[in-house]
Amino acid sequence: MKKNVKDMRNLKSIKAKIIQVMIIIAAIPIIILGIYASLTFKNNSQEEFQNSSQTLGKAMIDEIDGVFNSTEVTIDSINSTNIFDGSLENSKKIKEQLAIIEQSNYNYQGIYFAASNKNEFIFSKNEGIPENFDYSSRDWYKKALEAKGEISVTDVFEDVATGENIVSVSKAVIKDGNVLGVIGIDLNIGNIKTTIDNTTMGKSGKTNLMDSKGVVIAHSNKDFVGKNIFENTEVWDTIVTEKNGGTSAEILGEPYSLSFQTSEKTGWKLVIEMPNSEMQEASNGFMMTLAMVCVVVLIISSIIGTIFSRGISKSIKLIKEGTLRAADGDFSTDIDVKSKDELLEFSDSFNVMQNKISDLINNVSNTVNEVNDTSINLANMSVEVAASIGEVASTVSEISKGSMESANNLEIVTNEFEDVSNQLNIIDNVTKKISTMATETNELSKDGITMIGIVMTKSQEAKEK
Repeated sequence: MKKNVKDMRNLKSIKAKIIQVMIIIAAIPIIILGIYASLTFKNNSQEEFQNSSQTLGKAMIDEIDGVFNSTEVTIDSINSTNIFDGSLENSKKIKEQLAIIEQSNYNYQGIYFAASNKNEFIFSKNEGIPENFDYSSRDWYKKALEAKGEISVTDVFEDVATGENIVSVSKAVIKDGNVLGVIGIDLNIGNIKTTIDNTTMGKSGKTNLMDSKGVVIAHSNKDFVGKNIFENTEVWDTIVTEKNGGTSAEILGEPYSLSFQTSEKTGWKLVIEMPNSEMQEASNGFMMTLAMVCVVVLIISSIIGTIFSRGISKSIKLIKEGTLRAADGDFSTDIDVKSKDELLEFSDSFNVMQNKISDLINNVSNTVNEVNDTSINLANMSVEVAASIGEVASTVSEISKGSMESANNLEIVTNEFEDVSNQLNIIDNVTKKISTMATETNELSKDGITMIGIVMTKSQEAKEK
């Protein structure tokens, strides 16, 4: 019995189990959703970065290409409105036009025409041309000839006088298949550089403009300008072989996600650099929000579980108290459960069983009383029989005293024996009745044992619940 009590103390209440189940039911989908959402958020963040950076990069590349397209239009205009025959008159007109065009665009640092016969070099400025100036060895001249009528752009160089970053944009003048010379414009890319330096993405994303060799033209980190930060890396191999796309790299020991675009006019690469820590920060913020939602849902689940289990716990407590009363032999009080569910059916069934057991015990008690009364009567009759037998013995003794009295006494003995016989018959009948009642009592006892077994089973089920 002590072991059973100890086991009962170790059992958890149905209220606690219901709350636990509610929490588990709420927690499992939240955890699964959290893991899925975290992975999805990470992928979406990377995808969103690529999409946004590609959009931003394309807009900036279009702006850069727009500058060079405009410069090409200017060169084509000079080509179409002038006659490059080397005459003094035409050379004068060309110089005047070049000066006017230069003054109309502050990004133009100088416009020039170099004849293919090396006999003529027309410059928009009035500055003197150095003696023995061999323009045919210059990059802008050689690239223009190699481009065969397409625009060419030199590497960035620094203007000695102004310190500005300059590129030479040039194009060959071709007539009837013959190259007459090259028109070139020194273009100040300061505005492009300023735009790159001031363009950021997110909190700490940076833009990086590199030439076709990987040398940084413009970067918000001034220390990177003029350097090849991706030299001899797989990152640069990816950037240089593809027109646009995304990759990842370490910059100053910190992991970055990269997105790049290529300028069709210049071959330059615009790279947008986003530190992974910023995207991780956004992911952490999302996870923190998700964790707070999870806590709130778990609290609500606990409250709902408590409210829901309160009625069940109360009904189970009433059933438990009823079974304990029945176990102690008290069948006088019914279990009154208010819930309209299986617990109500259980309590009603228990009440019916309890009433039947009570009736059975009452029947057994009545039968035992009847057996007791019969036993008392039987004892009294036994005393009377004993008395009659004593009288018979006395009569027999008297018979031995005389024959005269024998006849009379014999009649008396006969009468006495008849009384004894009648008493024995009565005792036999009473004994048979007692035997019958004992059999009935035995059957009732078996029914009682069966019902008590049912009570114990129901009581155990109630305890386990």
